[in-house]
Amino acid sequence: MKPFIDVHSHILPGVEDIGCASKEEALVMLKLYEDDGVEAVICTPHFGIHGIRGANVSEAFSWIQSVDSPVKRYLGQQVLLTRYTLQDARRGIAKTMAGSNQILVDYEEGVFYSASADILDGMKMLAESEYIPILAQPEKYPGLQQYPDICRQIVDAGARLQINVGNVFCDNVKICDTVRFLLENRLVSYVGSNAHNPEEMKQMDDGLKWIYDHCPQEYADAVVHDNAIRIING
Repeated sequence: MKPFIDVHSHILPGVEDIGCASKEEALVMLKLYEDDGVEAVICTPHFGIHGIRGANVSEAFSWIQSVDSPVKRYLGQQVLLTRYTLQDARRGIAKTMAGSNQILVDYEEGVFYSASADILDGMKMLAESEYIPILAQPEKYPGLQQYPDICRQIVDAGARLQINVGNVFCDNVKICDTVRFLLENRLVSYVGSNAHNPEEMKQMDDGLKWIYDHCPQEYADAVVHDNAIRIING
């Protein structure tokens, strides 16, 4: 098993109303990453929703970078997809993943309950630009749970999918089944924890083990580590 690279983490303290609550909590999360042998984490605070007004993401990232730890840290954001996303990315307001041309996106809450075609159209729109969109946690959208083959069309359009590792074993059967479908059909490019606090990191090891137990090793290595390294290395 290759060391995990977490591409979706809310470890930065004090920049989101639902994210890591304090520097002390962030230090606990960073130590858990270290103890679990995690190689790197891309810090992805929300952009466009849940952000705390006036919070300085760059300042929070500089602080966590200053902490002594073998876990490498990079900056990205979980960007709410709107008609302004391209403009915000081009201006550097919305952060891409580790300075690459890939951008982690999701939709406002209402779209969770709308047609999966809306999600497909949004991914196509962004994929036609200079950016490669990564759809965060597709397993949580009811439209994609009902029609998971739409995810194949999203990938064929040039987008990529990132699943939450803890959802391999979550209590929601539809979410769990969708994650496993996406993995078993090799539609996933990246795995993240989506951890907002230490409690949400507990299922990382079990989720990673399931991936290695149920997927070919080459594919498991790719989604757990190798694809993320390509983001980091540009």
